[in-house]
Amino acid sequence: MEQQMDLSALDGRNIDPETFRRVWARVMPNQENSPVVLDIGGQEQPRREATKPPRREAEERAPEKTEGEKPGTEERLRRLMDMAWAGAGAGSALARRMGNRDQRLTGLAADHRRALRQLAAAYFLATGRRHRPRGEAPSRGGDLSLALREQFLWEQRWAAACLEAAKEAEDPALEELCRELAQDAGLHQRGIRAVLEQM
Repeated sequence: MEQQMDLSALDGRNIDPETFRRVWARVMPNQENSPVVLDIGGQEQPRREATKPPRREAEERAPEKTEGEKPGTEERLRRLMDMAWAGAGAGSALARRMGNRDQRLTGLAADHRRALRQLAAAYFLATGRRHRPRGEAPSRGGDLSLALREQFLWEQRWAAACLEAAKEAEDPALEELCRELAQDAGLHQRGIRAVLEQM
């Protein structure tokens, strides 16, 4: 369904409407397959119908990858979204095991859910498509202290993946987001360490 973008929704969110217009126009220049139609320069832009099904067009645009080639932005974002989804599930399971008594663990799960939403928005802006995260949340069974250790090590891998994505990002906004997510992983590690110290 076509919607007119209401830029007043950006008020109070520390987002410059003009910057948003410029980025959106660059990402969706013809407004094809866009969930919204942006009013640029006070004039409604007509939507042009795509001549091919969106999936076929996306497949044709995807470049062939050779062995050893670094993953592109699209693939990297998909991996990060899958990891964030897994982190949210594992964090929720740990928080339940603690009886939701520790705000550090409930906050960890909430941070990964927020990261997933942020990455999903970045992925849509970069590709014009949605990605449904795959995989299962890692099991954190057995002794609670061992489960916390596993989550601590997972957070280290998450931080490394985010920093790698930040280093390879061509979009400054995506680079900043990935660096923020890596910083959150450091906070999660400190929180897990503090929980273990109190056990």
